[in-house]
Amino acid sequence: MFAAYRFRDPSLLQQALTRRSYVNDASGRDTGEHNERLEFLGDAVVALLVRRRVYQALPEADQGGLHNAYANFVNRKALADLARRLELPGQLRSGRGDQIQGIHTQDKALEDAAEAVAGALFLDGGLEAAEAVLGPELDRVLAASQTQPDAELRDAKSRLQEWCQARGLPFGYDDLARSGPDHQLRFEVAVRVGPAPGASGQPLTFRGSGNNKKEAEKAAAAVALSQLEDGFRGVEADLGGSSATAGPGDAGWLSTSLRSPPPSPRKSPNARNALQERCQALGLSLPAFSAAVQNGPPHLPSFEVTVTVEGQTFGPCRGNTKKEAEKIVAALALERLDPERVFDFVGRR
Repeated sequence: MFAAYRFRDPSLLQQALTRRSYVNDASGRDTGEHNERLEFLGDAVVALLVRRRVYQALPEADQGGLHNAYANFVNRKALADLARRLELPGQLRSGRGDQIQGIHTQDKALEDAAEAVAGALFLDGGLEAAEAVLGPELDRVLAASQTQPDAELRDAKSRLQEWCQARGLPFGYDDLARSGPDHQLRFEVAVRVGPAPGASGQPLTFRGSGNNKKEAEKAAAAVALSQLEDGFRGVEADLGGSSATAGPGDAGWLSTSLRSPPPSPRKSPNARNALQERCQALGLSLPAFSAAVQNGPPHLPSFEVTVTVEGQTFGPCRGNTKKEAEKIVAALALERLDPERVFDFVGRR
């Protein structure tokens, strides 16, 4: 399948390309394992390959700058594009439910597949195998991103805001310190994330520094994104060093709030319709959206909305318009309903 590498153990590649939904639909047939364990391992493999490249490409960058660059390069879209470059969409083994809704071709499934393949390569041939297959494609992604003007790269602060709002998590920035002579000032800022309203525990704190306050806030947001989108998949699995601090009592709200990002409303313009269709397919009550609560000044309003399905309320989520807020909270509800478990449930009814 890969010109640069031949698997010694082909079953590893087969496992990497097998989604849980395929195994669940097998009805007793021997399909092997699904790819979620390999995905867990491959997440770290991809992170190491990319972090090494970022470290080598930016010799003058401090830790905050490195985190910022890493967060721009490693995200769901980038990994889904990597999967497409490797021609994985046509190779994935998915259950009938996935295929009906096209879930197996969505960015989340492709991101998972790319990481699972990275894990399989590592187990079969070590880091050298992962480098041989993934390295050239990662180099192309990094080279392309460096040719884009800054305006085309999503600002880390904006991305963190979207991430938190989609999960109903409060966040805020605190000025920590200012140091150095007047002509060479350095600013240190912290961003606080969580816990969700009503949840117990302390907020997570992520620090960043820069030559001005705005740069420091971006660096802190980039550190937060890097940790939240990657390291916290196992809840506090990568909570080391000074970049993030949290008390031991935080695991409860982390495990329920810090999940894989829901689909962006820009990528899923019909999230409301998709949620309604899923509820109808399951025989559930139709989703009920709350009246929008408007916040902010008149010239820069934001709207907050919740959605309730069968007595379970998701959100609140915020958007620049009522329609955008409804799309975001619908996407969150779709993510939390877990499409693979939904189809298992349908099959048993």
